[in-house]
Amino acid sequence: MDSGTNGRPQEQPLRIFVSYAREDKEWLDPNNPCKLIPFLEESLKKLNVVFWYDAELIVGDEFRRLIEAEIDRAQIALLLVSQSFLNSEFIETVELPRIENRARRQQMIVVPILVERCEWSESPALADRQMVPVGKPLINYTESKPEWAEVRAEILAGLKTQVKRIRAVLEAEAERERIRLRKEQENAVREKARLEAEALEKTRREAALAQEKARRQPSPVATLRAMPIEVQHPRAQEAASPVDAKASHKEQQTLIRMLGDSEELSISCPNLDARIQLANAPRRSAIAPNSLIENIKDGTILALIPEGEFLAGGPFNIPGGYQLFRSRPFRVRLPAYYLALHPVTNLQYALFLNEARPAKAEIEKWIKLDSLCYVREQGGSYEAYGGMDDHPVVTVSWYGAQAYAEWAGLRLPTELEWEKGSRGTDGRKYPWGNRWDKSKCYKFEISDNMFTCGVWSRAAGQSPWGLFQMSGNVGEWCSDMAEYSAYDRYRKGDLTPPHSVSGDLNMFLLKNFRIVRGSPDSKHKDSSRCDYRRLGMGLVGQHHPSVGFRCARTVS
Repeated sequence: MDSGTNGRPQEQPLRIFVSYAREDKEWLDPNNPCKLIPFLEESLKKLNVVFWYDAELIVGDEFRRLIEAEIDRAQIALLLVSQSFLNSEFIETVELPRIENRARRQQMIVVPILVERCEWSESPALADRQMVPVGKPLINYTESKPEWAEVRAEILAGLKTQVKRIRAVLEAEAERERIRLRKEQENAVREKARLEAEALEKTRREAALAQEKARRQPSPVATLRAMPIEVQHPRAQEAASPVDAKASHKEQQTLIRMLGDSEELSISCPNLDARIQLANAPRRSAIAPNSLIENIKDGTILALIPEGEFLAGGPFNIPGGYQLFRSRPFRVRLPAYYLALHPVTNLQYALFLNEARPAKAEIEKWIKLDSLCYVREQGGSYEAYGGMDDHPVVTVSWYGAQAYAEWAGLRLPTELEWEKGSRGTDGRKYPWGNRWDKSKCYKFEISDNMFTCGVWSRAAGQSPWGLFQMSGNVGEWCSDMAEYSAYDRYRKGDLTPPHSVSGDLNMFLLKNFRIVRGSPDSKHKDSSRCDYRRLGMGLVGQHHPSVGFRCARTVS
């Protein structure tokens, strides 16, 4: 049904089928003084009643199909009963059986009008019907205008009563149908909500089980501390005195002292579950088991960077205008701090979002959940996907990195802290030494399938403190505001952080930029140097597919 302006279905026309013999068509003629049907049709028009009769049709197969269709559509059958009506084979074999069938199923009301005297009581279809008018046929009333007007009014009143009855029944049926449809819609909404709630609860249970499983597993830090350190060195091999993997820590330190200052050794933990391979670390910088801590909030493992001086800065010239960041090497002393072994992963960032439950505006400010990001919203919660759980999270802004660090109870490293964690104390060019070796860092190429690699890969490129991927894979946000001349100040002993420097035109121009270190750039090997300072991707609100972050922690 069409809907009206008040939202309820519009009332459909009620149809009256007129069954008559051709010999009695004067009752349908509007020019005849005894125009019964035109009078009724005009009078019932206001009640949205439509009359149908076959005045212009020619008898045939198409005629029969049309008659049957109209009988099936009508709610009232008006029979003009006469001897011609009773004699009609078509009425007897087609119309009356179909009308009777619908009447028996209470789909139609039959109103027989006796228009002339005849033996109607002998007709099986009419014998039990009450004829209208009662007493004498309709034609006997036509000789007197008052009587004719009275009998027409009687017939009209009877039809109006039937119309009202039918309207009430149809409205009750329509209301029942509306209630049924409304209940179906409500049930569908409830079922959808139930399924969504079940899916959300399942996701929460799975996340809780995963967290409980992770909680019960041995801490990676505890595993590291329990592992024997295997020391390998060319001189040891030449002397045919390989170090026993189970040698005591005292014996290992004795061997280190015997080997002198000029060589490098390899340190590894062969049985470590998390694939933390502390390989190719310089001799003097081997990670002592007690120098690692685990941040309980997010599972980040951090290495202690001890108090002391290191050689920072380094003049170089890279095509593309990065000379603005040149600074002569200088020594600077930093207090002890902790720096994460690897960048924050997709899995860690998804756990953060699930706990923080940020609003949509915060999500859009923190991270861009597009096809280049492997964190997504699924079923009302966030997850890492595509087998990229242990890859560094990217398309995260400086605001998003800062928000994560605060949630984890950590912080972003300063630029100097990041550089010391990358190069140790001896001013080396790359985390692994002074010779360029592309195999020791992940540099994205157009031909590669992924922008990033897993955070535990490229173990041969670890920094002197055992930190992974301080060169390559992703650039990393630092806490410092970008300042061209910061390193010149540091060289002179002024270690004031850039964000608190005032009166500097450069600071005014760069107030919305932060330093990004550890370039993933594949074009220049110099961009992989530990002293490389990056500004081009440092706009605080930018979501770059090659920029992530790692966290730091102050030593209490």
